[in-house]
Amino acid sequence: MRTHPRIVATGLAVLATSWGAIGPATAADNTTVPVLGQVQAGYGSSGTTPQGVVTVHGVRRIPGGTAVYFSIGFPAGTPNAGAFNLATILATSSTDMSPDRSGANALGEAGLMDSAGKKMYVTLMTPDKACVCSQASLVSHVSEDNAGKAYALYYVVPTLPSSVTTVDVNIAGTIIPDIPVEDGAMTPTLPAGNPIVVGTGWPAVDEAALAKVTNTGQSILPLTQAVGDLSGQITDRTKSDSKSVDIAADVLFAVDSAELSPAANATLAKAAAALKADHVTGTVNVIGYTDSDNTEAHNLDLSKRRAQAVVAALQPMVPPGVKLIPQGMGEADPVASNDFPEGKALNRRVSLSFANPGGAQ
Repeated sequence: MRTHPRIVATGLAVLATSWGAIGPATAADNTTVPVLGQVQAGYGSSGTTPQGVVTVHGVRRIPGGTAVYFSIGFPAGTPNAGAFNLATILATSSTDMSPDRSGANALGEAGLMDSAGKKMYVTLMTPDKACVCSQASLVSHVSEDNAGKAYALYYVVPTLPSSVTTVDVNIAGTIIPDIPVEDGAMTPTLPAGNPIVVGTGWPAVDEAALAKVTNTGQSILPLTQAVGDLSGQITDRTKSDSKSVDIAADVLFAVDSAELSPAANATLAKAAAALKADHVTGTVNVIGYTDSDNTEAHNLDLSKRRAQAVVAALQPMVPPGVKLIPQGMGEADPVASNDFPEGKALNRRVSLSFANPGGAQ
């Protein structure tokens, strides 16, 4: 079952101290800060680098689009937090789902998912490929010691249909589900060109940049396309009674390693989106496979450890009611010949296998 962090206020900050229920937090000046969802996100091993806290505060309909307000920070007591770049954590959300969306800002591919409508709404872009969003550089090194403060940011996606009342937020390579959609910008507003500590106000949307957007259609993608456009990283395989979402192991792991790579979170988030789009419930078998290099015993052990690593990272991203079960199959069940490098690459995979909700297709 998915759990959310319990939110507290430290000075003017909103950061997580433990995992439990979520709700509004009150800052030191008695300003109520809405907290709709929260995740821990990092850009390295949690044992060696700090895990930032990303909090969603609001999804609001505004003229010309939909604004997502969120914050990021390190909890109080994080050692040497000032030495690390908060913006790097957000960079895991920058995945090129479309080849012409290569904006310099790390928020360029953050977005909202409407699972019922099977649409992904990603950040609006101007003709010169600047996203309508806060600049991630604002939270690069905003102070000598960042710990204990959270900084408010935003991004804008296209206008949602009036029938959409909840969405899933895709940010920092993670999906935060079932966030309500409300009307009007968050207030009070402050200039978005400077760091804004949560509790003091909310960033003003760049209306000049929003007015420059000429093609909102490029920011509305079929949800299935958002998963399938990852250059072969994810492959759907459908049978009459079952379906699998295969993730290329080379994207998730280094050679002969079971430690997830820094890029893995973004790919796993898209796999979680695929499960939600298919309305998957119940048990999903997470099966690790290898190529035929090395011994059978070695490959079986490696595949088991890789499956366990994927389950640990993916379980918080999937819809409630989905239980992930790790399993290792080693070099069994190849989908291509191991006689060629290309075939071996296809066989190195982690497969999410589940009953086909739609039956034969």
